[in-house]
Order: sequence, then C-alpha cells, then structure tokens
Amino acid sequence: MDAFSLIVIKLIPLYLIMLTGFLAGRFLSVSAETIANLLIYVISPVVYLGYVSTVPISISTLSLPVLVFVLCTVMEVVFYFFSRLFFRDATVNLVAVSAATANSGYFGIPLFLLLFGDQGLGVYMLAITGMLIFQLTLGYYVIARGNFTVADSLKKMLTLPPVYAVIIGVILSVTHTSLPPVVVDMIGNFRSAYMVLGVMMIGLSIAGIRHFSIDWRYISITFFAKFLVWPLLVAIVIGADRYMFRMFNPLIYNCLIILAVVPLLVDLVLFATQLRVEPEKAATGVFLSTLFALVYIPVACMLFIR
Repeated sequence: MDAFSLIVIKLIPLYLIMLTGFLAGRFLSVSAETIANLLIYVISPVVYLGYVSTVPISISTLSLPVLVFVLCTVMEVVFYFFSRLFFRDATVNLVAVSAATANSGYFGIPLFLLLFGDQGLGVYMLAITGMLIFQLTLGYYVIARGNFTVADSLKKMLTLPPVYAVIIGVILSVTHTSLPPVVVDMIGNFRSAYMVLGVMMIGLSIAGIRHFSIDWRYISITFFAKFLVWPLLVAIVIGADRYMFRMFNPLIYNCLIILAVVPLLVDLVLFATQLRVEPEKAATGVFLSTLFALVYIPVACMLFIR
C-alpha cells in the first residue's frame, strides 16, 4: 500500500467521528455550546497539563515553540488587517485566528506517528506547545474581541483553565516532576475524550446550521492562508535556517511542515461557539478544510516530508 493510501486510511476515522457528531446534533438535540464548555473548562485543561508536562523544556529547545508562536502571531496580525478589506463585522477576528492556527493535535499527532513513529514525538510536542500557548492567549483574545470590549476579552482569557494548565505543565517539565501513574492513566482517558468530542464538535456545529450557506470570501481567505501562505512561510523559515542560521535539524523541519499542512483548528469552533462569534462560519470553514485535507495532506506529505 502506498504512502497516500496509508495516510488517507489513518484520517478516515476522524471523518466518521465527525459524522457521528452531526447525527447526534441533528437527531438527539445535543447542544454544541454545552460540549464546547465541557471541552474548554473541564477536559482540555487536563489534556494540556498532561502533554505539556512531558515536553523536554530547556533553554536550547525553547527556540522551537517560540518560533511557532511568532509565526502564529505574524499570521494573525497580517490576516486581521487583510480581512478588514473584505469584512466589517466579527468575521475579521475569526479570519485572523483561522489563519494563525492549525489542527496540530487531532490531525498532527496521528500524522506524525504515522510518518515517524514515537521517535521525535517530543520535538513535535514542543512545536504544538508554541501554537497552544498562542491559541489560549492571543488567539482566544482576538476571537473574544469580536463581541466584547478589551477589558472583557482579557478577563475571559484569564479565566480560561487551560491557560493555567499550560503554566503548571511547564513548571512540572522544567522541574522534572513526574505525575503519579494513576494521574497519567486518567489523563490518557481524558485525551481520548478530548479527541473524540473535539472532532464531534465539527459535526455538532454543522448540525446546528438551519440555513446552510457558505461565505465564499471567508472560505477563500482562510484556505489561502492555511494551505498556501502557511506552507510558503514555513518554506522560507526552513530555507533561511538551512542556508544561514543552521539552528534546526531535518526532524524539526518535518514538524514545521506538518503544522503548515494540517487543516483549520477544531478548537476554533469551540471558541466561536462559546463566544458567539460567527460559529456557523467557523464550523463550515473547519468542515470544508477537513474534507480538503483528506487529499491535500497526503499529497503535501509525499512532496515535502523527508
């Protein structure tokens, strides 16, 4: 079986879970907002604490999450102002965060394990940590600003439990403090629930759309950012490092490429639903990008992953 088929088969279960979420939302009246609150305030803090605490953080390795955080910030700022040419509502905020983040967990982790196995997974986790911190700080803040004042947005951001879970996880990693085995087992269960419910959120949000319509301007801009600008930006970074700075190795290059080609962030639907900032557009964008990724990711990996 060729690489393309292997990657497609690995991704298919996620689409089946998405379909389950749609059916649950349409026929069982499951509330997307309730699931979003459960994920943001209960499940995700446990998951973030678990994997951040296992990341081997040191002064030398911190450059990777810092780099990813900077790339996310650049993308958010650029597409915030770019999208203002086309929108006059909270869609501007949604576009900015859509362009800056990626589905580095639900798609990225299985994809990394498929291509490289467990070896080097800690390096990929470092990259995820940079995007995670961005997502929980500047990303959440910008989405919140779509409906709230600066003070209210900052207050909402500071009340997010995952922010403090990340801080605790970093402290545990730096001090080389291991979690008790029973806690590690519990986190594993939470991680499974997080992945299943997170992907189901796409289907739940789609099921909640009563008048399905696609905002092609939003889709076009976010696809342009995610599937063209992100890979181009990462290619520039890799090229600059390979021929000038020589700070990173091929494994790190591959981690950056995976971040650049995975679809839109599923948590975008969670935040947009909770904050009531164009949740239908967010769900449609994530859904369509996820469908597109079924072909785009295998092709991109075959072309660029070494």
